[in-house]
Amino acid sequence: MSPSEFIDAAEKFHTAEFGEAGRRSAVSRAYYGAFHGCSLCLPVDLLPAWEARYETGSHKALVSSLEAWGSSTRDGRHSAQRAARKLARLRRARVDADYRLAAPLTYDPSDCVRDAREILSLVEDARRLFDKAAGTV
Repeated sequence: MSPSEFIDAAEKFHTAEFGEAGRRSAVSRAYYGAFHGCSLCLPVDLLPAWEARYETGSHKALVSSLEAWGSSTRDGRHSAQRAARKLARLRRARVDADYRLAAPLTYDPSDCVRDAREILSLVEDARRLFDKAAGTV
């Protein structure tokens, strides 16, 4: 399964009239598509350990790794830093959608889907530039 399939599902949940549950699920699926895409694109030496990425409440480790990647390279720096900021914002939306059920959803699911697709594009661009500079392409 690819990260973009999560985002495709998010788009369907949002547009398929599933009500509030669909809107919240769309936000969550969009985040996880972006999260997994970032995990796949980060250079191995900057990738947090599996446990740090997947333990409860530890998704900040991936954002921190994206920020570190952006700080440590010229090639892809801007894209990695933008992806980190957008992923952190999308993570907050996901937490609201998944855990603040009594409060109205304040994030627009279509914006979250758009942001998730942009995050994938940014990290793929950062990785392409990074690999080109390293001579691995």
